[in-house]
This record gives sequence, structure tokens and C-alpha cells, in this order.
Amino acid sequence: MNSSEQPLKTAGYRTQPLVVPGNSCYGHGHGWAQVVSFAPQVHKEERVKVPMRDMVCHVCGKSSQIPAAALSAQCVHCHAYFETTHYVLHSGTRHRILHTLGNVIVPGGVELSHLDVMCSDLVISGKVSGRFCAAQRLELRGRARIKGELSADFLSVPSGASVTVAPSVMVRNAELRGELRGRLIAKGQVHVYSNGRLLGACRAEKLLLDPGAEHEGVLLT
Repeated sequence: MNSSEQPLKTAGYRTQPLVVPGNSCYGHGHGWAQVVSFAPQVHKEERVKVPMRDMVCHVCGKSSQIPAAALSAQCVHCHAYFETTHYVLHSGTRHRILHTLGNVIVPGGVELSHLDVMCSDLVISGKVSGRFCAAQRLELRGRARIKGELSADFLSVPSGASVTVAPSVMVRNAELRGELRGRLIAKGQVHVYSNGRLLGACRAEKLLLDPGAEHEGVLLT
């Protein structure tokens, strides 16, 4: 081999003998010939694992998985379409219909009407009307005023809040550390802490009142 010539690089490849029947390539007579094939073996590339996250459909309530970085998704069960964007709403916003797998915040001082919101976590501190559904957590802060349909898996009214809902709020479980005016309907447990107040009718599987807690209203059956 000439010193200027470079040997053939076969890194990542492996030669395999190719055996074919017929006349020998070496000598006379019938037999088998081994022909060395230098064709590279192509290895299948490993599939890239895409990070996934759980999605709970706001329409049918069934769960599935979507790519964690997806900006939108469609339920594989009922084919409902959702965004995954988080929103902070301000007075004068053009977003009236929001169906997202992200979270929505309505800050204090904001007044909006005729909203249709479906999201994961919903925080309301302002004055709004319309239809609101939080698949996970609903938090009512400050002097929030909500008129219309309001539902969530879990309701939280933090300490110092004095909020009003009309006609009612429907949840699975709730904890009140502040004041809630309006009818509260829960499938599970309602826990009113020592500084909490529930001023309105209540229906719940279990109603817990800590010492100092207050409930003014009838217990619905």
C-alpha cells in the first residue's frame, strides 16, 4: 500500500460473508463460493422518546396523554379540541370563549361578562359572569363576584376573601378559610376552617365546621 493511501474506514460496519450456490469462483467444478460482501449493516435508529403529560378532557372527563410541549390537543375519546395556553384576562379582553388545558386567572378589578371558560386551574379575583368550569382547582380570592354556572373539582376560598356566587357553585370538595356567600353544592366534603364563613345553603356528603367557623343557611338533602 502506498504511504499516501488511507485504509478504508469501516467503523460502525461489519462485513458478512455472502454464500451463493453455483460454480466455484475459485477453481473448477461445482460447489459453493464465499463472496465477501462489504455492504454495511444499517442499524435501525432508536426512536426518540417525546416527553408526555396527562390530559383530562373537560368534555368527556376521560384521560389520555399528549406531548408535554404541545400547544393544542384533541381528545382521543370524544375528539374535543383544546389549547394548552395559560391566560390572564384583563378588562376589555377579546377572549370570551376559552377552552384550554392550561390555567386562567382573572385579577382583581377586572370586570368581564358573557365568558365561556373551561380550564385546568381557575383563579378569580374580579367580577365576572358566564359559564366557568375548572377541571381541577378553583380559587376565589379578594372580593370576587361570579354570576352564572360555576363548577370545579376542588374549591378554595383563602383567608381574608369575601366572595359571592350566584346562583351556586358545584364542586367535589371544598375548603373555606374566608367568606363565601351563595349556595354550595359538593359531592364530597366541605371543610369550613375557624375563620371561615359559609353564608348560604349547602349540600355535601360531609360538612366539617372547625371551632369558630360559621354557617348560616339550610342544609340541603
